[in-house]
Amino acid sequence: MGPGAGMLGELSEISTTTCVARQRIEDGAGRAIGFEVLFRPHAQAETATEGWSFDDDIATARVLTAMASQFEVRDVSGDGLLFVNVPRSFLVQPDLIPIDPDSVVLEVLERVEIDDEVLAGIDELLAGGFGIAFDDLVPDDPRFPFIDRCGFVKIDLQQVAEEHLPGLVAKVRAMAPGALLIAERLETPENMALARSIGFDLFQGYLVNRPTMLVRESIRPQMPIAVKLVALLFNPATNMPDLAELVLSDAAVTRTIMRQVNSAAGTRTEVNDIVQALTLLGRSRLRALLMLELMQATGHQDPEVPLLALARTRAVETLAPDEPLVAATEALARLCTTVLGMSEEEVAQWLPRSEAAPPAATVACDALDQYLEAVDRAAAPVLPTGFTPLQVSLAWLHGLRDARDLLDTVPQPRQPDS
Repeated sequence: MGPGAGMLGELSEISTTTCVARQRIEDGAGRAIGFEVLFRPHAQAETATEGWSFDDDIATARVLTAMASQFEVRDVSGDGLLFVNVPRSFLVQPDLIPIDPDSVVLEVLERVEIDDEVLAGIDELLAGGFGIAFDDLVPDDPRFPFIDRCGFVKIDLQQVAEEHLPGLVAKVRAMAPGALLIAERLETPENMALARSIGFDLFQGYLVNRPTMLVRESIRPQMPIAVKLVALLFNPATNMPDLAELVLSDAAVTRTIMRQVNSAAGTRTEVNDIVQALTLLGRSRLRALLMLELMQATGHQDPEVPLLALARTRAVETLAPDEPLVAATEALARLCTTVLGMSEEEVAQWLPRSEAAPPAATVACDALDQYLEAVDRAAAPVLPTGFTPLQVSLAWLHGLRDARDLLDTVPQPRQPDS
């Protein structure tokens, strides 16, 4: 086994418990128009900082990870909008936001300096379909020159003096006439009366709704039958004929692959040769397809398993760019012991791994393991030298996004006969 793998017995399942909070945003008639999703370090926490050293980047990564892997947007926002806080790091790398833009409003935190790089990211997010809000706007806010990009503007009634509120609202109306104004941190009936009298459109705060916790438990799948097919994709010695031989031993997998290739856009002539089909499909899409078949083979219909498995391998490929295949192989082996419940001896029987794997690959896997373990314990991650929490969290989010994109390109698993 590769170095660093011995720690796996102490790791819990990936994302065994995921929690976020949501807070209602309503209009003047008391109708919910959406919810803000809030970071919570654990299921008993009432605030974002309870029992955890708060960091904007890690908190946002945790929330986006939850929305990408555990919850659907509608789980949190119903038929309304979903508001999510985003710091600078996610605005300048908009491709790392792993959720679909439909009905999602990204709140630009007050601490974000709007420079050319941030502005380009905001424009890209707008073009991609996200809504933009400025959070906690104040009278002398340096974000005012860019406020015309906002569909929503949030003003904290506990942060702005009462005598300055009418002028602030008037300035927003003049510079961003299409934006809806949200009065937040409404805590008393007097706060609500003031907000209504000044002309706010929407309302948020403890008076409207205290944040409520949403908790999702992961499911541990049984030992997969089709996992050897996935393992072969990480073996540099595997060629397509070798892979085809094993694929042909499973009629259901063969049918799925042939159906996928022949239904793909642009295919003019029916493909009948399995080697040609595998070549056309490509290793990335084949990996996604096999993960879905793996899930079906275990009898699970929970899409979390293939999503997290794909995301895990994609993340370590990013973290170990010089040894991506070795890192992905190591990550797959660790996944099978920690998530799929296989013993290291079982893994060793079918997954070829070097006894002297390059340190860069195993340390990248260690960094991801330690980051995910810290997230699961609601603790600040302590990572190997050369890695930062932000770097690992962004690699994980990028992996989630790639995994979701891959899974969207393949058919869903077969449903059991009724």
